Amino acid sequence: MNSFLEDCDCEIAITSIGLDGEELDQVTLLEKPQIIVRPGYFVATASETLTQLTCKYKIVEETDIITAIGKVVIVKIITGGKALVAGPAKVEDISKLIKSLQKLKID
Repeated sequence: MNSFLEDCDCEIAITSIGLDGEELDQVTLLEKPQIIVRPGYFVATASETLTQLTCKYKIVEETDIITAIGKVVIVKIITGGKALVAGPAKVEDISKLIKSLQKLKID
């Protein structure tokens, strides 16, 4: 994902159907590349992951989508850094989240 993001010169939204961006994989305990975010990106993630972001951000929407680690919020990245991302796992919740993101007119 980081390779794709490096080459992407547009506003983009990032989410996950699990947990991504952690230093160690929760299942295999192997190292994983963390997700690098840049100013202008949007991240849809569970509220409990916000303390793990190493960048400044602004909450633009608090959704009614609930995950095991909190309500999904949409944040706009203000300064670059690393993000831990935990989005919804249900198809219906992903669909709702996509509709919320489309309202933001992201590239």
